[in-house]
Amino acid sequence: MKRRRKHRHHPVAMMSGFLTMFFVVFFGIQLITKTGIFWAPGVVMYDGSVSEAEREFVAAIFDQQDLPVDVKVSARNVLELPELAENEFLFEIYVPVTDFYDFNGNILVESADQLLTDYMVVPIGELGASQRLLSVNGKNYLEEFNAGAVFRIISFEAREFAEKIRPLVAEKMTREFPSRESVLTFAQTGVTALSRGMNAKLGQVGDAGYFSEKIAEFLSSFDLTHTSNESSFTDYATSRNICSDKRFINTLLAIGLDIVELTGNHNQDCGDVAASETIDVYTENNIRIVGGGKTADEAARPLEIEQKGSSITMLAYNLSTGGATYDATPGANQYYEEVAARQIAAAKERGDFVIMDVQYYECNGYASTYEDTTCDYADSAAGDQVGFFRHLIDLGADVVVGTSAHQPQTFELYGNGAIYYGLGNLFFDQVWWPGTTRSLVLAHYFYNGRLLQTRIVPTVYDANMQTAVMNEPEWFLERLAKARPQAAESGDTVQAKINAWAAAIGGAKGVILYDLDAERVLGEYNADKKFATASLYKLFVVYEGYRRVQSGEWDGDAAAGKTGQSIRKCLDLAIRESYSPCAETLWDMIGPETLDEIVLGQFGINLSVEDLVATPREIMRMMRIFYKHNDVASADLVTAMWDSFLNQPVTTYDWRQGLPSGFSGNVLVYNKVGWDYISNRWNVYDDAAILDFTQTGRHFILVVMTNNVGPEQIRELGRTIERLYGA
Repeated sequence: MKRRRKHRHHPVAMMSGFLTMFFVVFFGIQLITKTGIFWAPGVVMYDGSVSEAEREFVAAIFDQQDLPVDVKVSARNVLELPELAENEFLFEIYVPVTDFYDFNGNILVESADQLLTDYMVVPIGELGASQRLLSVNGKNYLEEFNAGAVFRIISFEAREFAEKIRPLVAEKMTREFPSRESVLTFAQTGVTALSRGMNAKLGQVGDAGYFSEKIAEFLSSFDLTHTSNESSFTDYATSRNICSDKRFINTLLAIGLDIVELTGNHNQDCGDVAASETIDVYTENNIRIVGGGKTADEAARPLEIEQKGSSITMLAYNLSTGGATYDATPGANQYYEEVAARQIAAAKERGDFVIMDVQYYECNGYASTYEDTTCDYADSAAGDQVGFFRHLIDLGADVVVGTSAHQPQTFELYGNGAIYYGLGNLFFDQVWWPGTTRSLVLAHYFYNGRLLQTRIVPTVYDANMQTAVMNEPEWFLERLAKARPQAAESGDTVQAKINAWAAAIGGAKGVILYDLDAERVLGEYNADKKFATASLYKLFVVYEGYRRVQSGEWDGDAAAGKTGQSIRKCLDLAIRESYSPCAETLWDMIGPETLDEIVLGQFGINLSVEDLVATPREIMRMMRIFYKHNDVASADLVTAMWDSFLNQPVTTYDWRQGLPSGFSGNVLVYNKVGWDYISNRWNVYDDAAILDFTQTGRHFILVVMTNNVGPEQIRELGRTIERLYGA
């Protein structure tokens, strides 16, 4: 029998096979992972959610770098800021804003995209005190910091992101935004006089915290809280003098008082000793003092604030109400023009923001019924307060506040600043006049030395003298806003031109000029006076009609009642032809009451279309909605809408003889008129227009509403506006 030879693997062959397998696996892994000899630089890929500007920003980060892996970039918008993953970065914050004098302060939205599309938003870096920040679904960004805005988040997806990509992007993608840690909050309040009837009430309740218990949590939540206290602490306080029971320091401590102003005219009512000892009490409790002191020199010292990266100088003066000190006795800081000018200039030289408080003349009579504003200065400003306070802004103050008024007064933007003519009573016993139970808290928000916002928060106290934040205060703020003075009269300003135009013609007139680019009113005259709308009511009808076609609620090609026209054509004719029956037909299809509800609910405009009256400001707000046309996005509908406004026939009674004929060909005028011509005179002539200055790129809304004023006079106003802004 043959013996079978045992097979033996040759060592060389084994090694060759092993090496072959090794190299196949080794290079295969490199091929799959694009490493080693197969390595190629990674690429950056963007999905459709990333804007062109964002792509450029990200591309600049990776410029001239060989990426170790591929990177996918995406973006999303959210209404509430979540905890970010390691591959996510907050890129921008957009906040909703409106006009400074608009107090419809809360908007309801279902998504971030709806907020971006339906409302005016600005990047948080562009938020300024001349705008009014809106809350979103009841949340204000400057209170929450993680809600009340649209948060734009950019995400990166890549293998081994933490090791290979995050070191490349983290520094550039980590951006600073206002936060609770960096925003300085400052509550500025009005008159405090813990005296007279409050002394008697304290004797009953025994606890000074009783008076502040409904407002303490709110006021103490600010980094800084201020009040102007007019009464000193003493053992001799009674129900009949303006002196404070010593226990009232606890009322002030409960609201977290940081700054007390002593410009008032009653701090010496119980003698110099009480006034001086009261200053010691403030100092012992770390409460800083402005506008008063133990001597005239102390009283004149500015209060300099350095906190959270913001520098503020607070100046406070007494003017003509008594109580000032001129020597080594306690009292208020007397106003001297040359001293004020020098102190403002010094503060501005340091780069400080300047708040200037003034104890001005007081109103000596008050309305006795709830809505009666017949007090000599109720709601409005006292004496020459307007001219004087504006003068302080001209000197360089950023905010000027009246701290003597016992009831809230109006406010305005002026020049480069803001004026609050009177804040009213925060704490006092004046419960017998409705106006004196109210006050305004100015909630200032500073970021890096810049005033982002001043939120106006009304308060009210009851018969028990317990102060609380006012519920649903919009009506009250709107009333105060309407009482504001006419804008400045320096001859070159648009306001002066509007006033001169109004003075030169007869009849009744209301005007408002709105800058669409800057989102602010530039000039106005009787802008809150009600006028007959005539055909301007069609603006509301037509916009709602376009919205329904856009949403599919209406078929644009369907018949519009018995007009013989389609709905789409009727929307055009309602603007283009004043005699067309289309507008009334569309109005009936919507329903007058329904339209009223839509105008109020969707647009926040409180008017009755049924009565066919509105103010120039309300019509301006409707034209602004046309300009933004957030609910009408289809290109064909937008084109048709603008064509209706721009291309209207020129006739005897004319749709285009007013504002359009007052402008040159360099200005496109998209307008709608309403008129009533009776017995050879213009009973009503209204003209509302969006102005496109093609050479300068500026855009405005101009609304003119009149009685017994014709298109010829309105045409002249158009020429005036072009002379101001056309160059």
